[in-house]
Amino acid sequence: FVNLLDVNGTIVQLGLVTEKHKVEQLPLVFCRRAIAGSLIAGIKSTEECIAFCDKHNIKPEIEVVPCDKINDVYAKLIAKNDSVKRYILDIANTL
Repeated sequence: FVNLLDVNGTIVQLGLVTEKHKVEQLPLVFCRRAIAGSLIAGIKSTEECIAFCDKHNIKPEIEVVPCDKINDVYAKLIAKNDSVKRYILDIANTL
């Protein structure tokens, strides 16, 4: 993903991953690109991210699951989930 960044661009990873990242260093150095990380994002950063995604028609890949399937989702996450989707618990239809 580093090569997708513009000059002076920054990738910000939110949350934790269990594997080490392999990053080519030359594009970072020669194009003044950066990698940063945070456990959470602030309101301003979140708003900027949403505006950027809206402008460029970037949509998340999600899977809505009923609450009674939470153990299945947890098992997928523990068993090296290599999916890039986010799981959304459908609480409204569970109550």
